[in-house]
Formats: sequence, C-alpha cells, structure tokens
Amino acid sequence: MLRTIAPTFGRIPIYFFLDEQGGPTVVSGVPPDYFSATGQLWGNPIYRWDLLAANGYQWWIERFRASLAVFRYGATRSFPRL
Repeated sequence: MLRTIAPTFGRIPIYFFLDEQGGPTVVSGVPPDYFSATGQLWGNPIYRWDLLAANGYQWWIERFRASLAVFRYGATRSFPRL
C-alpha cells in the first residue's frame, strides 16, 4: 500500500509506521536471494499489527465489509471451472 493512497493518509494513519510528515519510517521488501542479489525494496508502509490487534482488527473487518458490499457473487459464477 503506497503512502499516497487513501487508507494510509485517510482516517487511519495510526495503523502504519509513519513520521510526522506522513512518510514511512520503515518499508516492506525482501532480502537478497537466488533471483535478486540486491533484494527488493517495495516501499510500502508497514502495518502496526500491535495496534490493529488491540483494536480487534476492526479496520480490517470494516475494510472487508466494504469490499463485500460492492463485490458481486454472480460475477464469479461466470468463470470457467477448472
């Protein structure tokens, strides 16, 4: 999740490791491996899982509810079965 999108700068910046200007203090990525000698730096802010857990993961619950409200079950039925 990039810092420029709504969930980061919206009403929940407390759920990310951000500085006073809203920039990430730590970001996601992966260490070096067989495929990339330098690793990868994705730049997404890291969630504050401790605060999310303390709130009963309410932000995630609301987020899934909002997604399900606009998701059409009928659309998935048209996919061919494997």
